[in-house]
Amino acid sequence: MMTKKYQTNVGDVIVFNDSYYSQGFEEGVECINKILRKHGLQINATFLEDYVSDEGEYAHYIIIEKAGEES
Repeated sequence: MMTKKYQTNVGDVIVFNDSYYSQGFEEGVECINKILRKHGLQINATFLEDYVSDEGEYAHYIIIEKAGEES
């Protein structure tokens, strides 16, 4: 599996070169959010539709925020 994390000025972009790993990441975020809610936090992950690079084409933009916030 190839996964690469890129830091941006607002959050991180995690890139996968395999759709199954990308889908597994999305499912994992749901499980992690269940654990984080008791601490008042959540991971907001957004799939980037048109992302393509030499590193992969399945990318998610992520932000860790207070639970219940919308970005």
